[in-house]
Amino acid sequence: MPRSRRCDTLSFFPFSPASREGAVDLVRVLHGAYLWVLAAALTASCVAYLVAPAIGISGRLVVWLFITAILAIASGAEAIPVLRTHQAERRARALRKADRLGDVLVVCDDLIRRLEGEHSFRSAVAWALLTKGTALRDLNRPEEAMASFDEALQRYRDDPLHAMRVNVSAAMFQRATTLDELGRIDDELAAYDDVVDSFGSSWSVQIRQTVALALEYKGITLAKLGRREEAIATADEVVRRYGDSKNPLVRAQVLNALRDKAAWLDALGRTEEAIRACDELTSRADVSHEGGLRLRAVNALFAKATMLRSAGRHEEEIGVYDQIIALAGPSEEAALKARFAGAMAAKANLLGGTPGQWDEADRLFIEAILVDPDVFNLGDYANFLGNVRKDPDRAEVYYRRAVEADPANAWNLINYAIFLDRVRGDSDRAETVYLKAVEADPARSQGQAAYAHFLRDVRHDKDRSMAHFKLALDADPRNAYALVQYAAALVVRGNLHEAEIYFRRAIDTDPASACLLDVYALFLERQRHDVDGAERYYRMAVGAMPRHGNHFSNYAAFLQDVRLDGAAAQAYWREAEACWRKSMEDAPSEGGWVANLAAIRLAQGQTDEGLTLVSQAEGLTHDRVAALELAFYRYANDPDVKHQEAALGKLRELLAAGVRSPGWRLDGNVKEARRIGHKDAELVEKLARVIDDEADISELNVFPGWQVPATPA
Repeated sequence: MPRSRRCDTLSFFPFSPASREGAVDLVRVLHGAYLWVLAAALTASCVAYLVAPAIGISGRLVVWLFITAILAIASGAEAIPVLRTHQAERRARALRKADRLGDVLVVCDDLIRRLEGEHSFRSAVAWALLTKGTALRDLNRPEEAMASFDEALQRYRDDPLHAMRVNVSAAMFQRATTLDELGRIDDELAAYDDVVDSFGSSWSVQIRQTVALALEYKGITLAKLGRREEAIATADEVVRRYGDSKNPLVRAQVLNALRDKAAWLDALGRTEEAIRACDELTSRADVSHEGGLRLRAVNALFAKATMLRSAGRHEEEIGVYDQIIALAGPSEEAALKARFAGAMAAKANLLGGTPGQWDEADRLFIEAILVDPDVFNLGDYANFLGNVRKDPDRAEVYYRRAVEADPANAWNLINYAIFLDRVRGDSDRAETVYLKAVEADPARSQGQAAYAHFLRDVRHDKDRSMAHFKLALDADPRNAYALVQYAAALVVRGNLHEAEIYFRRAIDTDPASACLLDVYALFLERQRHDVDGAERYYRMAVGAMPRHGNHFSNYAAFLQDVRLDGAAAQAYWREAEACWRKSMEDAPSEGGWVANLAAIRLAQGQTDEGLTLVSQAEGLTHDRVAALELAFYRYANDPDVKHQEAALGKLRELLAAGVRSPGWRLDGNVKEARRIGHKDAELVEKLARVIDDEADISELNVFPGWQVPATPA
């Protein structure tokens, strides 16, 4: 919905009210001048004929021309003020377009001074007062702007001339928006009501548009005050009053009202009603119209798609993108081209989650970029290539294109930095790009949080990490990710009481997040030793995301290791396995699910199957965290000594590079290592704690097995 409270008089009407009425005046004056010239010519002809015997033919012609010229000059003098008024209005428009607001004030004051007391030019004076008021407001001089609007209303409020009523209604509306800037909200709402009460019955297109605007802005103000039900009622009133209008300008206001209504309904959680409002907007828009109405319909469909995404109705969401693609393209209009490409990219992002649709997603991304090489389309395609296609070389090409297209786009810089760190393993380049992201938009909470995560997990600079998590929270106190990560940092510092406050704030911000619930459950289990509280939150996490195997796995490990309830644990292990196997079917090239299943099989003593799964995951994963976990499984649970030594070398490399997997439970694999008689079970246990980021890597140096073997001379 529109957030700006300014409405420029000069662009609000197709022509200014003064020009519209002045054009009629000009036609009238010029028509009168023509009649005067005709009368002058006839008079001159009569006089010339009467005196013809005395002066002859040549003299008669001279007299005719002389009398005609005198009378024509006299009649033309009436048109000069009108022409000068129109010239002043055109100059004011040009100055306003050039943002020379001080010069606009000079032109308006001059026009008011010259036409003061000229009754036939009062519409021009009213227009000048209105234009002066908007210029003063845009110069942040709202009190003076109010004085200009009030003067226009004091002079002309009761004038019945149509041009004056247009001016007066516009002045009342502009006065109301200025009251908003002054913070006089009650007066503002009353002023909008005054516009509606005074002009609600008018059939003038310009005035009806002003009334609709007054209702729209009243609704925005009410919504800002949290009075969304009343705001929705104002939108309904616009539709009730003007829903049958055939005029494009008034119809545009009806569509705006439906757009706002949909947003307010969605904010109230009334998703189905919001979707119906979007559908009504689309049905009312003239889809054959190349401009504003068609664009409004497309924007409404995007809003509907967002609501469907939030509701998890992805099949319907894809259908909406198909509607947008059909409606917005092909078009040469820039805004529609951008929406056309955006819909293709959005559909591609959804299809990227289904392996059988990856080729179609790839095609849509490429077509979207050909239509509109927007930085977001380039960035989304890079994410798809890196995360889904597992094609890091092509992914980097598109990350670079996205960054070159807009070096200040923090979102693409963040994703590129994550890619460089986690896929390329180039932490120095990653940090350079993280710093560019933070510099490009220091107020962006996600950038600060991502860099803080990097500082903690890769650079192991906990002080700087905490500082950036704090900056992320300053930018957005409701950033759940920053809240939970800041809480985790406080846990490391031993400040458990404050950590719990931040954990609870994170959950209050996003109570349906299974990941947050899981992390808090682990905190209650390990730091607070609140077994009952931990179990409650583990169960809540499973309920929040019942198709995600990791949450079943975490709860199963808790039941087995803490509750010592093997039977119940096995039931949840089976649920976790079912989820992971389904994920493996849906995404056979995704190694993460295979690695998770391998961990379970090895922890349960099913070594052969577990190691087969490890080998399969090693061939699929491009993620260094997953590679770290797989190397640990090899070292802890593979009986082959050569495989253990190779895995230990990989662990040295990755841990030295700062790779960690905090929160991932390795207890079952540690127990299995002890059961099978691992030659260095104490090192296995300490490695698990370092990987979990609960111990410093330096603590491994006491183990002879961790030392790098000397190279033979």
